[in-house]
Amino acid sequence: MENITKQAKKIVSPVLLRYDNLQALDKLYEAQHNVDAIQVVMNQNIQQVMENTQDIEVISIFYNREFTN
Repeated sequence: MENITKQAKKIVSPVLLRYDNLQALDKLYEAQHNVDAIQVVMNQNIQQVMENTQDIEVISIFYNREFTN
């Protein structure tokens, strides 16, 4: 049984090593990975824009109360 395990390791190891890095193997996977990374950055940017908009609204309300009366 141990001999079978050693033979299986010899056969399976190169296959596992080949498929360990899917970005290098598959261009579609690499492109999807890049899209996912860009999507994360875009979501962070949108969140920052929303926070900035809220800040501007608060400043606008404060300004209108203090300086328009």
